[in-house]
Amino acid sequence: MTAPQHQTPNVLLFDDGLSDFGPLSATRLAFEHRAGALCQIERVGAMGASISAGAATTDLWSLHAGRVTERWGTTLARAGTGPTHAIHGLASPTQCAAVLSLPEGNQLVDGAGRLVGAALGGGLRIETLAGNEWRCDRSAPTQSTSELLPVHPWHLLDQLPSRLAADIELLSRVPGATRETTPLGTIVRHGSVTIEPGAVLDARKGPIVLWDNAVIGANAVIQGPCVVGSGSSVSPRGLVKPNTVIGPTCRVGCEIGGSIIYGFSNAVHDGHIGDSIVGEWVNIGAGSCVSNLLNTYGEVVASLGPSKPRFQTGRTHYGGVCGDHAKIAILVAIPTGFSIDVGAMVATTRSPQTVGPFGWVTPERSSVNRLSRFLETEEAMMARRQMKLGPAMRSFLESLHTRTAHAAAANG
Repeated sequence: MTAPQHQTPNVLLFDDGLSDFGPLSATRLAFEHRAGALCQIERVGAMGASISAGAATTDLWSLHAGRVTERWGTTLARAGTGPTHAIHGLASPTQCAAVLSLPEGNQLVDGAGRLVGAALGGGLRIETLAGNEWRCDRSAPTQSTSELLPVHPWHLLDQLPSRLAADIELLSRVPGATRETTPLGTIVRHGSVTIEPGAVLDARKGPIVLWDNAVIGANAVIQGPCVVGSGSSVSPRGLVKPNTVIGPTCRVGCEIGGSIIYGFSNAVHDGHIGDSIVGEWVNIGAGSCVSNLLNTYGEVVASLGPSKPRFQTGRTHYGGVCGDHAKIAILVAIPTGFSIDVGAMVATTRSPQTVGPFGWVTPERSSVNRLSRFLETEEAMMARRQMKLGPAMRSFLESLHTRTAHAAAANG
């Protein structure tokens, strides 16, 4: 049987609930993670497919449905009509392409047996996969790939170079994108881009992508491979090192390398972010630095939250993860293997290695930030970008805060 020839693949994106990115998973489903230069919704679209729906395990969808629909307009598909393919939200570009080329009725699993995706039809139905909480259908023809879906954030950073290379190739083929070959390598541009005097675009180690309305400040140094997203700016004298993704509408001026910033976040002033993943609507103050290498040069051991298990990351270079809406003050030393959760506010000279949701950390005390104060801060930050907190997202954050406050009270 040959692969079905659909004029435009119609893709359902799903989350099987088996990956834990700590703070970053608290406010998004798998297909919303910027797992490379793109999130899966953007990536599949760049591959020429349409998105029919987003889906998740029953428990996850009950938490996220309203928020996902408000932001993306995707809804859970229950019927067996419409989508031609199902793809895991964290599948790599290579895995996505493999799913889109599957014969009808076949599924693809990774090296650990997790469902990567399926070409629907021929007896392989959405109802079966959804009813099985997005595990594979053991009765369906199965192909496999040795490439693993990432389980934790350090796994995503392990895969970042290959994911970034594939996403850059996709972006270079987007209508309106241009490729320029320079003595220092390939520069991909889309739309109007501003490069101020003295800026250095060094693409000798890989292409540099600059998207609509990106601004590279005077004397900034950009080293590929990297992506500077739509509406983002790199301040004068900023340093962006290889294998870095700066998502849309960010303002960056620190030294940053081997990292992903999802979007709408600030690290404008001098400082350092290395081998880390930063969510949306985060502000990192002047002089704050992430440690991504132990003084012993040993393997980094990390936790994804207070009282959560500690993991061996398999990496000597690993900073950590910072959840959405976190605020970090000036001159904060952020330890190796850190996890700073959603809505946290850290204003100490040295951050704890883990800070829980809405944590309020100052030299005087550690507590849970007041909901009203948190919301006022977020509304002020979003207004600076002419954006507002939507009612579904506000309700989601209020519910998350309530659960956090109850848990803190229960623990004394």
